[in-house]
Amino acid sequence: DPFIRGYVDRELTGFFALLGNIELLIPVVDISIQEAANMPLKKDAKFVVYLDMFVDTGFTIDKFDFPLEDFAFDVNRHPAINTFNSDLGNNYSLIPALSAGGGLIIFPYFLNFLIRVDVGVNILKAAIYNQTSVEVTFSFTDMF
Repeated sequence: DPFIRGYVDRELTGFFALLGNIELLIPVVDISIQEAANMPLKKDAKFVVYLDMFVDTGFTIDKFDFPLEDFAFDVNRHPAINTFNSDLGNNYSLIPALSAGGGLIIFPYFLNFLIRVDVGVNILKAAIYNQTSVEVTFSFTDMF
């Protein structure tokens, strides 16, 4: 899922979702470069590196015999192996999500993008199934 770090593809699906992301950004380095190779720059090259700590949480509701847009040709859709879900009846499932992790974010104020590397761990899978599920995300936008 693109909005919950630490979950692999198809581990968190559904036609309804309520998701939340809490992040703590701690500035680590603040750099301003006025010249490069003994040549002055027209505009200062300033960037800040942040340590990022996060908790992603939420839930989805899925009906596995109901076709979803991204899975239109997957007629045998079923819950991912070792993903906790609660049966709501009529083949509806409530799938909770909880992950935590950290990473680095580089904000270059002289460019129109940022560089982000996050490592997320699926906390529910670790607590319930005693399995480690780690996802590394590399992004050039604030969306992960």
